[in-house]
Amino acid sequence: MSSGSRHSTLVSELAPSSRLLLGPGPSQVHPRVLRALSTPLLGHLDPEFLTIMNEVQAQLRAAFQTQNPFTIAVSGTGSAGMEAALVNLIEPGDTVIVGVNGVFGTRMADIVGRCGGTAANIEMPWGQIISPDQVEDRLKREGGACGGVRGSDQRRPERPDSRCGDHGERRVRRAPAE
Repeated sequence: MSSGSRHSTLVSELAPSSRLLLGPGPSQVHPRVLRALSTPLLGHLDPEFLTIMNEVQAQLRAAFQTQNPFTIAVSGTGSAGMEAALVNLIEPGDTVIVGVNGVFGTRMADIVGRCGGTAANIEMPWGQIISPDQVEDRLKREGGACGGVRGSDQRRPERPDSRCGDHGERRVRRAPAE
């Protein structure tokens, strides 16, 4: 018996049954996307891959109504995207006002600290709304960058715009799928 046939009996073929996913994530994948995922892999420096990434960037700019040439897709979780944004924005010694009213606000404040910044947290019980006035008052007192999360947990509280960036502050907002 060859080692290949011995291993094939240990693991069955992955064939999960069909599910209708209605939560905030993971979410249903369109059949067109599933077909695209089954195509041959390209290396990250392959000219075809670079062409595809340019097209994706153009589509993202259209979706987010921006002309920013640094609009990119992050292949990772929402937390990976949030961390990528923060580590490229925060320098040691920066003050960042962070709305902490759930798990992702807490995570954002932790990332700020790991970047050498000071998280000036506005804390509310999980699921409670942080008012724009609270943010504006903190910005007036401490300045700095501003970060917040829209809908930090399963309760997904709606809240008015936090006024982050109204006065030219650098800002990061994490907005999970709703």
